[in-house]
Amino acid sequence: MNPWYLPKSQWTNQMLSRQYPIKRVNRNGIPELRTIAVTTTGSIVTYTVCPWRFKQLCNDGLMLLRISQIPSAGAGSAAFTVSIQTSANPPAGSTGTPLVDGVGNPMTSNNVVNGNWLLVRFDKCEGTFQVVNFFPAVAAAAATE
Repeated sequence: MNPWYLPKSQWTNQMLSRQYPIKRVNRNGIPELRTIAVTTTGSIVTYTVCPWRFKQLCNDGLMLLRISQIPSAGAGSAAFTVSIQTSANPPAGSTGTPLVDGVGNPMTSNNVVNGNWLLVRFDKCEGTFQVVNFFPAVAAAAATE
């Protein structure tokens, strides 16, 4: 084992940015991240984001999230909720952080499909991911009032 090797979990943001650069809108604007994996556990579809790129982001802000994977067959229905995994070595059975829509309801996998670009407000301190550009349709009963 090389005693001079520093594990990536201890790298600074400057060291990480050289090996794992983050694309940004208009060079210094909103960061763009994409999912690198998808797993289905029970009724939860978990999309994984590169932990080394996510670590470089500030504690609170906006990001463009591109869904790049297709979940397993049958997981594209409204019965499955969506969550985001950001750690390199998640504990066994971990399903990540729930992805919520503009109203605060959990997103379902029929709303999050391969190729979608989602504008997401994230807060690392609170552990929240809220999609800003998705609002569910208003119920017909509420519209008649």
